[in-house]
Amino acid sequence: MFKIGFRLRKDLYVNDFFVPHFNQTYRGHKYKVYLPIAKSAARFHYFSYRTINAWNGLSAETTDFSSLARFRSSLVSHDLIRFCKVCLA
Repeated sequence: MFKIGFRLRKDLYVNDFFVPHFNQTYRGHKYKVYLPIAKSAARFHYFSYRTINAWNGLSAETTDFSSLARFRSSLVSHDLIRFCKVCLA
């Protein structure tokens, strides 16, 4: 999401995957995105839908959004295991 949101991937646009919620932050960081309602099982399993909770759950205090390298190293302090799901089908 970092590469899409901060235009490090010039071929992908954030509005094609996510609905930005950058202006109204009450808690957390200022780069949050809306979580749309999944009306189908297929939509529920899309990359954009699966990553929103993890992205919005990052704290502003411990996440450094200034560069990709700093962002990656700041993720070490986050427990992201709660967002991992295993599909047993």
